[in-house]
Amino acid sequence: MQITTRIIKGGALLEDSRRFVDEWDLHRGPEENLEIFRSSNVLGKRSRSRAEDTLAILRQRFVQPGPEAVRALKVLTVSPDAFRAACYYERHATTIYSPIQLVKSCMHHVNGVG
Repeated sequence: MQITTRIIKGGALLEDSRRFVDEWDLHRGPEENLEIFRSSNVLGKRSRSRAEDTLAILRQRFVQPGPEAVRALKVLTVSPDAFRAACYYERHATTIYSPIQLVKSCMHHVNGVG
């Protein structure tokens, strides 16, 4: 087992998640978007290593589940509380909710609507 000092706590990535979703271009493919994030340091990380570590986590959370995950999160950016709830529950959401159900569930959780 290799020991490393690269520790990123997933819960601490809310601001990065918001920036990731805001900057994601739905008209581009995942690899093209990720390359833009890497080459332009969209997340504003101080080191390339930190940027890569953060992108790896965001990719796992929001890209690997499929193209509708980021699309659904973009809808939720109008409500910071709903967006936070979606990011908090994203691991469960990718298996039990469709993107539309996720949006409705998070809006209901926050505002009592849906």
